[in-house]
Amino acid sequence: MTAVKEQFMQMLPQSLSEVPDDEVQYMINILVKWSKPKSKSATDDEFSEYKIKMKKSQQWAKEVGLTPEDITKAIKAVRQEKRQQG
Repeated sequence: MTAVKEQFMQMLPQSLSEVPDDEVQYMINILVKWSKPKSKSATDDEFSEYKIKMKKSQQWAKEVGLTPEDITKAIKAVRQEKRQQG
């Protein structure tokens, strides 16, 4: 997403470049959501592989006793770290 953010920031007029990062991220998300994809969507094989990996991940989470709240916290922590790095 960093390349998209850089591209978006270059499109902004100078006066808007001081917009807070969370607002920029919101605008980027909207642009990505409504823009046409430049590549083809995932194939059936790729989607099947994704579903298998998700099922394994969910099984592992149950085995180690993670709750949905634990998973949400972990996801938020990873996203926060990525924002700080990016």
